Amino acid sequence: QSSSLFSLPPELRLEIYSMVLPRLESEVEIVQLNMDSMRVVTKAGSEKRRPRDLTKVNILATCLAVHNEALDHLYTKATFKFGSTKVLYLFLRHIGNHGRQLLTGIDVVCGNRDDALAFALLATCEKLTRIVIRCPRPKLLLSGAPIWTVNSAACLLSLTGIDTVDFQPTAPGLRHLGQSEPDVAIVCQALTRPR
Repeated sequence: QSSSLFSLPPELRLEIYSMVLPRLESEVEIVQLNMDSMRVVTKAGSEKRRPRDLTKVNILATCLAVHNEALDHLYTKATFKFGSTKVLYLFLRHIGNHGRQLLTGIDVVCGNRDDALAFALLATCEKLTRIVIRCPRPKLLLSGAPIWTVNSAACLLSLTGIDTVDFQPTAPGLRHLGQSEPDVAIVCQALTRPR
């Protein structure tokens, strides 16, 4: 049975979704639900201390057609921020292929063993145009680095089609892979290649 909602023009349906879906900030931090959990939530959602409002309808769960149309509203307007590539990887798995096709911006702290997996999965995000990289070391690869860092760097450099590549510190005052480092030019050149 078809809903009369779908007889409306797509622009009007998208406007309706923007009114009933939660309003996201321009930057949304994603965290693990618990340290040993494979589930991820927004940081704001993890800090809520009041009971859930059961009077609100979860429009994304009403039907598959609404779900697919409304996802565009969620994933294209915000930059999602991750404290580690493990959380990025869990998020990318959670949103599935359809969500990954809509993702446009991320901000991620990298520099651990999960980098290669996360960057390999991030390469499937065809609309990704913005990335902020927070690497706590001054070079992409250090002399005598473990093999996983080489694999991570290769997966990062395999990303393409990104318009805006930025490097920020993991914390104020800490040395990091920043704009003045020679490796940054290589990373920017690789990531901004056309798809």
